[in-house]
Amino acid sequence: MIVPTKDLIENEANGTASILRVLKVHQPEETQLPLQGRVTVGKDDPGLSEALGNQEPTLEDQDAEMVDDDEPQEESFQLSTAHAVHDETWLPFMRHIKDREGWYEYADSHVNVRRDCDHYISPNSKISTEEYPYRTTCHRKDDAWFILEQNFILCPKYEAWNETIAPCEVMLTIFHKSIIDLRERTEEEVKVDEVIPGDDPSDKDLIEVINPATGEVEKIRRDDPQFFSADGFKTRRYRGSSKPMDIPSFVWQSMSVKARREAIREEQMKLARDGAEEKKAIRADH
Repeated sequence: MIVPTKDLIENEANGTASILRVLKVHQPEETQLPLQGRVTVGKDDPGLSEALGNQEPTLEDQDAEMVDDDEPQEESFQLSTAHAVHDETWLPFMRHIKDREGWYEYADSHVNVRRDCDHYISPNSKISTEEYPYRTTCHRKDDAWFILEQNFILCPKYEAWNETIAPCEVMLTIFHKSIIDLRERTEEEVKVDEVIPGDDPSDKDLIEVINPATGEVEKIRRDDPQFFSADGFKTRRYRGSSKPMDIPSFVWQSMSVKARREAIREEQMKLARDGAEEKKAIRADH
């Protein structure tokens, strides 16, 4: 017996349904399905046949592939570690302000902080785009700060002012007068040991490092424009690099995105402390 499913669903309340009793079923010798032969017809076309390479897809090719959740997935542009903030003027402010929403004035700039924001911020009525023609936008992820855009020109006004983006945990927008680069670190003062009589003074400008490519010990200048010592290893300088200075390149390349963000967060905390202590020292001198 066959009972229509539609009747069972619609008549559930009164319990009535039509029942069909089947006595005999005849199976036809040939069944023509609606899409039957469509693949064959396509392959008979010379142009399409040439494009397909006369290859019939296998069942294995059509199977869904398993995805390993432990494998790192490509992250959105906000989560990239390529543009971390290192500026010691702004890091103390960012770490102090945390996620407290509102408008602020800092370093001769206007700053807006907003939580769970999914679009860029426009200047308010008190900000003249002629006086503050640049906008830099940063966001916080895992307690570390990264740059979304830098030195965006606000004149003339157009739709990109409020462009929608992926949601940010905390967004910090800076409206400033001149071009800035929040990726740049403050160069540390090179300290040269006192020259000992009889020694070659030029040796005091050199430091020993291990070349990761050869494993050999080499000497480089302390102020070498191309290389520096990252925890004793010879490391090439890259302008605007987010890699912490004390991590060798071969270690950085093997780190996961999460581990990189944690390393960046720790360096930002150190830079923020150094920047705050430097300002205290300047105020104490005055």
